Amino acid sequence: MKVLLIRFSSVGDILLLNDAIKFLKAQGKNTEIFLLTKYIYKDIADIFGINCITLKKSNGFFDTIKNLKKLVDHINEKKIDAIFDFQNNIKSRLILFWVKVNNKFVFNKKTIKRRFMVLFKWFLNEKESIAERYLKLVAYAFKCHKENIQIDKKSINNKKIKTIVIHPGAKWKLKRWPYYSELIRLLRNLKDIKVILIGLKEEVEKKDDLLYIKGRNIINRIGQTDLKDLYKIIQKSDFFIGNDTMVSHMAAISNVPGIVLMGPTVKSFGFISEKKFFVIEKDIVCRPCHLHGGNNCPIETFNCMKDISPEYVYKYFFKILKKRF
Repeated sequence: MKVLLIRFSSVGDILLLNDAIKFLKAQGKNTEIFLLTKYIYKDIADIFGINCITLKKSNGFFDTIKNLKKLVDHINEKKIDAIFDFQNNIKSRLILFWVKVNNKFVFNKKTIKRRFMVLFKWFLNEKESIAERYLKLVAYAFKCHKENIQIDKKSINNKKIKTIVIHPGAKWKLKRWPYYSELIRLLRNLKDIKVILIGLKEEVEKKDDLLYIKGRNIINRIGQTDLKDLYKIIQKSDFFIGNDTMVSHMAAISNVPGIVLMGPTVKSFGFISEKKFFVIEKDIVCRPCHLHGGNNCPIETFNCMKDISPEYVYKYFFKILKKRF
């Protein structure tokens, strides 16, 4: 059987397909999986160990239609048996309409519910994370019962933590917790734990000394890693600390436990799950303030992040160490 998964962006949302892909792989050796995504995200298919079909960048309406038609012809040549549209936008719907595939499934992103949370602060808590809902749709297509579906859960399993990976950056400024430098100075005193800093230079403030922090047990790899490098580093680590970004999803699919700090977004959105992480967030009335993160605090305080002290995160980390889940 040949299965096509459509998810154009972003990296984090694509990585959330991990459990669904694991499920599909478990259906048998004859199951061939294709990921349709943007060219810039093609490396994610390698991480998953599946095939990749890329969406060509277009210039204008007519060029978009032309490229989509070529893409549909290419998909039809593959003789796909089932297609799952996890993007659910105009482009993906057109592809679904044109392709000659009998089994088509569309994911409900529930964007309206998240917008209601942002506008009215109505916490419409979902019992299932986005990753679980992705998996549920695929399992439904294969007529499997939910109770037979296995989800990886966070676990330290009494393993001694020797390496902590810290990802201080984020595409959206409001997602960046401002006290990573202070936290690293506290962690620097731990003799038996190595701290590795990762991420993009452009996602860290230019004046931030995070770019220059080094030490006996500190390895600074900020600006020195691509997507595959990040994945390799995280896979070999024992613990993760970071913001609500694609790198946290990378830790989740690697089954690496960790702490995720959340400000403008909330775990109720379903992207960051407490089944995967220890979530630190402040319960204040202005949250959530943005669907994706935003760059300017609407009330100009940034208290959702500033009120989480480095000392609190440091002590929280030690509580996790002592419990040894």
